[in-house]
Amino acid sequence: MQTLTGIRNKCYASSYSPTAVEVFTSSDGAKWKSIGAVTISRSGTQYIKFSKAVETRYLKYYVKQGPNTVSLTEFDLYAK
Repeated sequence: MQTLTGIRNKCYASSYSPTAVEVFTSSDGAKWKSIGAVTISRSGTQYIKFSKAVETRYLKYYVKQGPNTVSLTEFDLYAK
């Protein structure tokens, strides 16, 4: 288990970046809990800071809205 405080992702170009995502956590990879959905600006690098730190083993990053093709070139998790 790891305590996480946020996400940074980098896209190939701003035209390939998501504009709305939902983040889920799980301790077993089977039961998922949403920690929130956010609308993010379309840019090459995007930051999502969690409203409070979460302890999890697995994290799911679900793109809810964006272009037909989303291209993440880097995906970083911030840990406490």
